[in-house]
Amino acid sequence: MGQTQYSALLELTRSTLSKYGISKVYGHRELYSADCPGENFPLDRIKNESAGSGCKLIYPGYLIRINSNLEDNNVKAVQEKLMSKGYSVGRCGADGFLGGSTLEAVKGFQRDSGLAVDGIVGVNI
Repeated sequence: MGQTQYSALLELTRSTLSKYGISKVYGHRELYSADCPGENFPLDRIKNESAGSGCKLIYPGYLIRINSNLEDNNVKAVQEKLMSKGYSVGRCGADGFLGGSTLEAVKGFQRDSGLAVDGIVGVNI
């Protein structure tokens, strides 16, 4: 990857982190069984140079969809938003663990809001 391409990638990453309030960058293989981004992709460099571009609470819904037992601040942020809207996320509350109760709360919110009921967390939660 040349410097111009890398600079554009870094700028896009920082912009995305800031726009969506994301504080941490993950590679596909860190969250799901995959070979990408591959050995030639500068993931560690992107992580280091884009750190601090976003906010503390994050919830990229596509990660939650493919990792049903995910436990992190992404899930906790979603749980807190759902609870603030009156949805139960389970007996443990906003514990950061995506279990069945949280998924059902997401789907209930989607159903009640006239959204596609797919369990994928988006910007409306």
